[in-house]
Amino acid sequence: MKIYLDLIKIGDTILKNQPKQAIIITTKNRRERQGMADNKQNTEVRAVEDLSEQERIEEIKRLRARLEELEKPPQNDWHAWFLAMLNISLFPYLDKIKIESEHLLGVEPPRADFLIIEEEDDVDLGLDIFQIFRRHNIIEFKNPTDTLDRRTLRKVIGYGSYYISQSPHKDDIRPEDVTLSIFRDTKPVELFKELGSQVIEADTKGIYHIEGVTDLPFQIVVTGELEGKEYAGYRLITKEADVDDLEQIVRDSNGSTEQFVLNQYRAFFDKLALVNEEFIDKIKRRNDMKYNGWLDAFRPEIDKEIASVVEDNLFEYVNDGVMPIDYAARKANVTVDDFKKGMAAHGYKVPQMV
Repeated sequence: MKIYLDLIKIGDTILKNQPKQAIIITTKNRRERQGMADNKQNTEVRAVEDLSEQERIEEIKRLRARLEELEKPPQNDWHAWFLAMLNISLFPYLDKIKIESEHLLGVEPPRADFLIIEEEDDVDLGLDIFQIFRRHNIIEFKNPTDTLDRRTLRKVIGYGSYYISQSPHKDDIRPEDVTLSIFRDTKPVELFKELGSQVIEADTKGIYHIEGVTDLPFQIVVTGELEGKEYAGYRLITKEADVDDLEQIVRDSNGSTEQFVLNQYRAFFDKLALVNEEFIDKIKRRNDMKYNGWLDAFRPEIDKEIASVVEDNLFEYVNDGVMPIDYAARKANVTVDDFKKGMAAHGYKVPQMV
């Protein structure tokens, strides 16, 4: 946040102290204001000194609002996070299925979050969360702040009906070949109370079949309730990530040699770090990690920490014997190994720990 506040201060200074700086002011075309179908805009270039005090204030407000907007993560970040996990889980089957994100269900909206199309009959996708799948599988992903209620159910059911009705020919997409799924990290307690006996808990914990609301197979998957190492990545798609699950998915990523899968892990870790701001600090302080490559996922963040070390002269203190290396590493919020690598990269002699 500090960097954005600094930018705002700089913007204020520019507007106040550099009158020769020009800005662009966009005004609506008169014909457009009169309701005519003309999307063109007229632009007027005005020097800052020609602006009134009120106009300068308004321009600063506009810049501040724009900076705040830029600071926010894209709204689809949660969906990109979930998609990365889908790609990882289903990679062995990508020659038999097709995953589409933000799929347009017909000639016009609505759009489903994800559509997984099995291009062969009776494809076994391995995980129990995919066991109800048939040829056409619509997935709605709800992030922790999204509502999941009866209106959501109606919307997803509508997606299925609309998708079937928009097929060019009668039997191109048959109702018996379509399934509906909603994924969410926590159980929708109030909705399940309303549905009562229509909610059937599957043998696999975290999977709930919804009956009596549609003729299409319908499941709600509560990712936070899924058990087993195979679901560690899905459990991590939350605001309250678990270190043990991270260790598991890091092990999984270290065991992969496919570049596509590695790219998906990189995207997954990026989203994890973005949403869980304090999570990286927590895992970097944990001392019982047994997997040497696990921090590679957060290399950009570590590099930033090392840069701050240089600014604070911690390398120099350690080099001169003023500060123990383990203490300096803790102060820098990095591991001792990363601190040593940073020292070597910046030309300092790495001391030997006794």
